[in-house]
Amino acid sequence: MAGPAFLTQRGLKIGDRVTLELNGRKINATVVGQLIEGDARALEATWQTLAQLAPDAHATEYTVRLAPGADAHAYAEAVEAIGPGLRASVLDSGNAGTTTVVTFSTVFTVLLTLVASLGVFNTVLLNTRERRRDLGMLKSIGMTPDRWW
Repeated sequence: MAGPAFLTQRGLKIGDRVTLELNGRKINATVVGQLIEGDARALEATWQTLAQLAPDAHATEYTVRLAPGADAHAYAEAVEAIGPGLRASVLDSGNAGTTTVVTFSTVFTVLLTLVASLGVFNTVLLNTRERRRDLGMLKSIGMTPDRWW
């Protein structure tokens, strides 16, 4: 898988075959997907592809996705307890920017709803006050309640 910049610079699309080379070793691979973003000089590959290109290479970073409801901080502490060279970090799933935008949107929506409802209430109140005299006049000349509306 590769980012759009990598694919565009090389004129590639999903399904195309490419030759990957590292330290004098070459293998053929197929582009199987496009990332949303990515480095124009890099692509993502499977462990099997990396093992063919660089059999002595070792992972320097792992991304672990826990099951829903798992305690991420407890997992991170357990990883760091395994060995002194391991460092685990927990990415906060909440985004402060998103939270701020949602909060302001909610407050703004409530305020707009309040202003709109006050406008409707004011219109009803004014119409009732204006028609009070009309209804009094019609009632005085004999109009019954079943003909008001």
